[in-house]
Amino acid sequence: MVFHLFLLLLLLPQFSYSSDSSVSLNSSAKVNQLWYNRLYYSMYSWLQPTNNWYYSDCDIRPILLSTYKNTSSSFVFGFVYNRSANAIKDGFCFFLVIALLPGDNVNDLVVLWSANRDNPVRENATLHFTADSGLELKDVDGTLVWSTNTSALPVTQLNISDGANLMLLDSKDKVIWQSFDYPTDTWLPNQSISPNKGLTSSNSSSNLGTGMYSLSVEGEDPYNSLVAFINSDPPQIYMSLPVDYLNNYFKYYGSIEGFSNNVLFRFNRTVHRFLYIRLEPNGHLNLYQIPNDSQTVASFNLFERVSESDCDYPTACGNYGVCSQNGLCSCPGGNYSYFTQLQVLQPNQGCRPVTPLSCKDKHLHTFLELNRVAYFNLEPYHSNMDRDSCKKACLDNCTCKAAFFSPEGCSLQSQLYSLKSNSNNDSVAFIKVQKQALKDKRKLSLVAVLVSTLSVGLVIILVVVSCYYYNMRIKWNKEEEEEEGDDQVIGALKRFPFL
Repeated sequence: MVFHLFLLLLLLPQFSYSSDSSVSLNSSAKVNQLWYNRLYYSMYSWLQPTNNWYYSDCDIRPILLSTYKNTSSSFVFGFVYNRSANAIKDGFCFFLVIALLPGDNVNDLVVLWSANRDNPVRENATLHFTADSGLELKDVDGTLVWSTNTSALPVTQLNISDGANLMLLDSKDKVIWQSFDYPTDTWLPNQSISPNKGLTSSNSSSNLGTGMYSLSVEGEDPYNSLVAFINSDPPQIYMSLPVDYLNNYFKYYGSIEGFSNNVLFRFNRTVHRFLYIRLEPNGHLNLYQIPNDSQTVASFNLFERVSESDCDYPTACGNYGVCSQNGLCSCPGGNYSYFTQLQVLQPNQGCRPVTPLSCKDKHLHTFLELNRVAYFNLEPYHSNMDRDSCKKACLDNCTCKAAFFSPEGCSLQSQLYSLKSNSNNDSVAFIKVQKQALKDKRKLSLVAVLVSTLSVGLVIILVVVSCYYYNMRIKWNKEEEEEEGDDQVIGALKRFPFL
């Protein structure tokens, strides 16, 4: 209790005050409230997280505060200030979030949910809570950025639970809207996900925007599976984890229960700590816990049991990058000139074709063959194709970027992420590349001739200049020697005069 009074006093100066100047950091609020995203007292510093946590580069301006089940951890609903360079550049750097303040350290801020992850607002944006409209977030110019869209069902109360669920309630305390129905990248206790309500990763640890990975559920109880895929067109699955298999080694922490196309995440009651699951920007699915010493700890990656290495993730080495068994990244073909690294000092950023594929010059398409190289997703799979038919099918299809052939069949890919090199597989990758046109070769040949001619000319000039300088140096040395000899004769005559 003492800690929470201290936390209340600490957070008050940062509070986004309502229009009636009331100050409150309760877990609920009544209708007809208007909060401004602004800092009122400059004499107080903001909360400035300094530790290297998930969203360590942000400050919080709280609106509601709830404690977690008789612990020192708290959940805060309010505005977060993102300090990334891109956000500050144009002033759009505030997000409306639910955040976790673990333990008694207000620096260890963890964002659990965001209302406007892809549409940050500016200083002096407003959050309006009314009975008819629910919550409405507007930017400083009045633009509607986000709303709960509950106009058809009047509400009377805004509440944040001790499980980090933000809710709009009616006069009978019935839930009209809740944040649990709109997950972002974090899966919380007693929150369910379904095929139409899953997780989507953030862009990075400092960018809350929608990332490349999503998590959903497939099948029906008792055959539910957590399915992770990259948001390509069409989406490509990279990991599938049966719920019953997951629970075999998850039982100490809790359980994940499947029913009617939904999967519910529950905690084991013997674990007296806060736990949450996050789909990371790199595609990992990590379980986090807040132990008794109030430090956030990533316990383990839930996908570890069904993945061999980081090479199983689509962006491990970026587009066209080849991930080796020891986790190193390289471009296809090694010393071949078809690909080059995007960032020489960061090979995991991927590669790009030196000559982009062009459907107009389809006759110049050919393949770079890579033995024992596979892909994370081989759908759609054609089992009735031999090696040559597989290559021809990709060559005839301009949108095909690679063909993967194995004894089981052929897979054609129109979008290529990281490749996986493994000496134990018998898959062959045929990466489509563009040969240079004849006119381009002639241009290169002409350039090569000019460069060679200029190089030879420079060498000849250097030789001539060197020879000239060498001869002149010899001549200068002889003249210096003759002058020294004359000086010696004159000196001798002075010392022995004629009598």
